[in-house]
Amino acid sequence: MIIQVQQQETSLYDTDYNLWVIETVKQLENKDFNSLDLENLIEEVSDLSRRE
Repeated sequence: MIIQVQQQETSLYDTDYNLWVIETVKQLENKDFNSLDLENLIEEVSDLSRRE
């Protein structure tokens, strides 16, 4: 029997939100789309519409 263990990688988003925002903006400005934390970016953009 093989048991797969999933490790949760702690992301910058979870450890330092402000730095995550700064880095995300830099990545967007540099068109470095492959490095984006898409999961959290999508969540943040989606939350913007709920705040109105």
